[in-house]
Amino acid sequence: AQPPPPAAAVTEGEQAAGGAEAAEPAEPEEPAERAEPEEPAEATEPEETGAARAERASPRTERRAPRRSETASSSSSSSSSSSGGGASRLERFQEARQQALDAFRGRQFARAARAYEQATRLNPRHAGSFAGLGASRLALRQYPQAVRAYQRAVALRPRHAGFHAALGRAYQLAGDRNRARQAYQRAISLDPSNQAARQGLQSIGG
Repeated sequence: AQPPPPAAAVTEGEQAAGGAEAAEPAEPEEPAERAEPEEPAEATEPEETGAARAERASPRTERRAPRRSETASSSSSSSSSSSGGGASRLERFQEARQQALDAFRGRQFARAARAYEQATRLNPRHAGSFAGLGASRLALRQYPQAVRAYQRAVALRPRHAGFHAALGRAYQLAGDRNRARQAYQRAISLDPSNQAARQGLQSIGG
């Protein structure tokens, strides 16, 4: 059976650690590079040959109509093929995040961690996914990994008090009281009302 999550993971994985009061949720960010398939360049008509030039008027009109239809059909087929070949990077990122949240809420922390890792690979600039990974690692009592995940979250969102409080909690559980104190103090300097940071600082005699 999974061990009960510490106070750091009482809500969803993207909220701050420690205490019942959750920090402000991380705002979703779109991936830096979106893997949307590009539309094909506009097709150009081939130059008219001498023989075709002699057949202007209705014959040429009759030939052009199906050519346009074929071009549209070809373009549509190409678009369907490219979109059907797999979901875009953004769609896969959103799917991974949703799977992670569902797993975390269901207390399936190992599964949540895997899904959050996939989300961070798809969008390495989304701080909330790293925070979710950190909360999942805390729940699994994998404290060094939780520290690394929260460090990334803080690096991406340095003014997010909740992430600093969560990092302090991870440091504290990993046995690094000095860094835990610094992280808690930073969280309080950003948000004096952050109860998670205040409780954490008090628990280590800060």
